[in-house]
Amino acid sequence: MMSDIPSPNEEESKKMSDEYDASQDKDPSIPVPKIDFAMFVMSLATAAHTYLGNIPDQATGVVDTNLELAKQHIDILVMMKDKTEGNLSSEENNLIQQIIYELQMVFVEKSK
Repeated sequence: MMSDIPSPNEEESKKMSDEYDASQDKDPSIPVPKIDFAMFVMSLATAAHTYLGNIPDQATGVVDTNLELAKQHIDILVMMKDKTEGNLSSEENNLIQQIIYELQMVFVEKSK
């Protein structure tokens, strides 16, 4: 179905990007960190830790375990590592490898 949606040309894409960027400056009282690769990896890792029952859910404050969702987030990180191989800085590469290792070890322990 996605093929039915027309792709924007370069000019339309730039206009949409500019409008999106401008909309992000509406409320400066709410600090939102800039998203980069490390921040994205950390957000997935935080979600995995939440599903592993290591930290409370940010929305509810409840600590719960869902190993299926934890595994899904770990698998996403592994896929990202594989798909970005050769395109990451050494810091980014070390970060994602370390996070995957730590999450996999916790997953194995929680699965027992």
